[in-house]
Amino acid sequence: MNRQANNQNTVQRTVQRSASNPKFILGTELGRGRYGTVHKSQDRLSGNDLAIKKISVHQPNRDAMMKEIANVTKLPQDHENIVKIYHTYVENDDTVNIVMEYCDYDLDRYFKNSPNKIGNDVKYSIMHQVASGMQYLHSHNIIHRDIKPMNILIKLEERDHFCVKITDFGLSKFIDQDETSLMTSQAGTRAFMAPEFYAEPRSYRRD
Repeated sequence: MNRQANNQNTVQRTVQRSASNPKFILGTELGRGRYGTVHKSQDRLSGNDLAIKKISVHQPNRDAMMKEIANVTKLPQDHENIVKIYHTYVENDDTVNIVMEYCDYDLDRYFKNSPNKIGNDVKYSIMHQVASGMQYLHSHNIIHRDIKPMNILIKLEERDHFCVKITDFGLSKFIDQDETSLMTSQAGTRAFMAPEFYAEPRSYRRD
C-alpha cells in the first residue's frame, strides 16, 4: 500500500472514531490557514478555551488536506512545545474539525502587538523552546518543512510565563528510519526557508 493510501486510511479510521459531534461552542475566527479556518472555541462542559480548525473536504487540493489530518492524528502528544490535538470530528459530512489547545498569539502577532519592547531574555526563551520542539520532532523522524512565525504559537501562563507551541503540520514529512535518499520536492514558505535549501546538492530533509 502506498503512502497516499495510508494517509487516506488513517483519516477514514479517525473520522469513524470521532463521527459523533462533540459539544463545542464555536467562537470568533482567529485566522486562515492553507486548508481551512481556525476559530476560538469553548468546551461546553468544562468551559475551557480551545481552538478548532475547520477543513472543508470539497477543495481542489483534497489529497494535501487529507495528509494534514493524517499527520496531526499521528503526531506525538507528549512534548510541551508541540501543540496538543484533542479530537477530530466530521460536521455535516463535508467539514473535518480538528480540536486543539488554544494559544493566545502566533509569534508574528506577539511581536507586533507587544506594548513594550521585548527583552533578550524573552527572545532567548522563544528560540530555546522552538529548538526544543524541533529537536523532539526530528527525534521522531518528523520534518515540519514550514517553520515560520505564523506557525509558532504563544500560550500565556501565570506570572508572565509563556509556552511556545509549534503548529500546522500540513507540509510535514514522516521519514522512515532507513530512508537515506534526499527528498527532492521543495515545500514551505520561501521567505522563511533555511539557507541549506539553496545549497548544492539540495536536500529537503531539514527545517
